Formats: sequence, structure tokens, C-alpha cells
Amino acid sequence: MPIKSLDFLQYLSDDIRERQNFCDELCATLSVYGFVKIQNPSLSKETIDQLFRFESFDQGAANDELFPNRWVDETDLLGFRQFMEGIYDQFHALHADLLRAITAGLGLPEEHLISKHQRNTSELRLLHYPSISCSSMGSVQRIGEHSDFGTLTLLLQDSVGGLQVEDQQQLGSFIPVVSKDMYEVIVNVGYCLQRWTNKSLRSANHRVSLPEGKGVHTDEMLAPRYSVAYFGKPDRDVLVDTLAEFLRPGIKPEYNDGLTAFEYNQLKLVRTYN
Repeated sequence: MPIKSLDFLQYLSDDIRERQNFCDELCATLSVYGFVKIQNPSLSKETIDQLFRFESFDQGAANDELFPNRWVDETDLLGFRQFMEGIYDQFHALHADLLRAITAGLGLPEEHLISKHQRNTSELRLLHYPSISCSSMGSVQRIGEHSDFGTLTLLLQDSVGGLQVEDQQQLGSFIPVVSKDMYEVIVNVGYCLQRWTNKSLRSANHRVSLPEGKGVHTDEMLAPRYSVAYFGKPDRDVLVDTLAEFLRPGIKPEYNDGLTAFEYNQLKLVRTYN
């Protein structure tokens, strides 16, 4: 079954019922698939067009003292820093809106999730996958199977394809995630949100493999693939144990190890690269 698309204009509606319906549907979809597609997000098409003109870049918050950004000289790429800091802020605002929508869909206190994202440690990446032969994809992936560490990941992708999410009803089987266009935002749950919700919302494994209709028994070259990913993360000192709201008599916490978001992030990095 294809990943569901929701219209963000429904969330922005003045109609309280329309807004709540969006929040409920968002949580219902993320609880089943861990992924959802958002149409009409609060990102301008002109900005997205310009983003896809760049090859690759990694960026954090402008005021991050622990991991400060490294910028090219302004004389080498005029206006790049100002543009990227502006688009970072747009993704940050969309991430906050989606957290508020999830909060409403889960019936949590209004600022419960947003309060854990006050200092902004999220990351924005412009990603470029070079051209590769289809035959090579029999032994390698453009990105291997993995899950994300934070709360929500927001992704824009071009039309090349290849993104797949593991079917949570049939583990080991993968569903293609095809965008309507490069202005549609793909949202997936990260492990911190799965931990907080005691697996009510699922962080699904995903990968970038051969696009639909392509086979490994050919020397055809796949086109380069470009995407933009915003990895939303909680404050580094926030605990990522299961929240009390998801514990009831007879239900034990799946996560009760006392880790902060930063400790958990570093632990996952070590496990990934070791």
C-alpha cells in the first residue's frame, strides 16, 4: 500500500475540526507506517528550486557552540550563508508545526513535545548521490537500511526515485516512497519520538535502492540523485525515556535507561560506524 499523503493546508485551516482531523490522521499514519507525505508544506517553491541547484552541504543551527557551522567565503559563493540560514529556519518552523500536530493527535498537553526542542540541535543536509550502474546495485545500496535518531526527519527528493520504507506489517519487505513532486515533504519518525511514545509511533527502517522498474541485470546508469533532509532533534540534555503519558497499568516502558538525547545520538553513531 502506498504511503499516505496529507494536505498541510488542512492543519492551517481556521476550522478546528479540520485541523484536528489532520492531527489525528497524521498520528494514525505514523503509527502504522512511520512515514507520511505532506503536500502544500510551508516552504516556498522558489526556495526549494534554488536548494536543488546545490550539490551537497551539512548545516546545524546558527548559534550551535558545540558544533559550529563552517561556511565558504562569502566572496566565493555570494549570499549562500544567508540563503541556507533562511531555509534552515523554514524547516525548523515546519518541524515545530508537525510536532504540535502530533501532540494534538496524541492528546498530549499542548507544548509537551515543543518544550523539548528549545535550543535547536537539528541538522540540515543537501545530499548528492553520484550516478551508478544498475548492475552495481546488486551488491550495494545508495544508502543501506537504517533508521533515524531524532524526532522527525523532513525530506525533499527529486524524481530519480529509490527511497523505500520497511513495511511494518511485513518486516523485511519494502515499500517505495514516491513523491508527487519535489515540493512534497516526506516525514518519518525518528527513534527519540518512538522512545517517548513507547512505540506508539514507529521509527521505520528505510533505504535508497533501485527505483521501481529498474533491474540489476543491466549496465544502464542511474541518474544522480539529489535530496534535502532536515533531521529534527531534541535538546541535547532532554531525557529520551518513555513518557509517563504512554504508561498505563500493565504496560511497562520499553525505554527506561536514563539516556539524554545527546547520549543516545552518540551511542547510535558509535554502533553505526563500528
